[in-house]
Amino acid sequence: MGYRVRLERRAEKELRSLDQRDRSRVLQAIEALANEPRPNGVKKLKGEATVVWRIRVGSFRILYTINDTVLTISVIRVGHRKEIYR
Repeated sequence: MGYRVRLERRAEKELRSLDQRDRSRVLQAIEALANEPRPNGVKKLKGEATVVWRIRVGSFRILYTINDTVLTISVIRVGHRKEIYR
């Protein structure tokens, strides 16, 4: 019983801008969210209107929301740690 992972348009664009090596690492982490939406090291961001979760992949961050009632994960943003929170 896995979750369905959906990439927002902005996240798709940010993912395409990464180089091949980083893109494959980030994609592996995104695919792993389908089986474990709250892996070790996940953090809930404060100050957001909706509950936004964050995982680390090296120096990159993946921001996403979880809808447990319909088993979906929406990846909102993907980016370098220096730029992702702006």
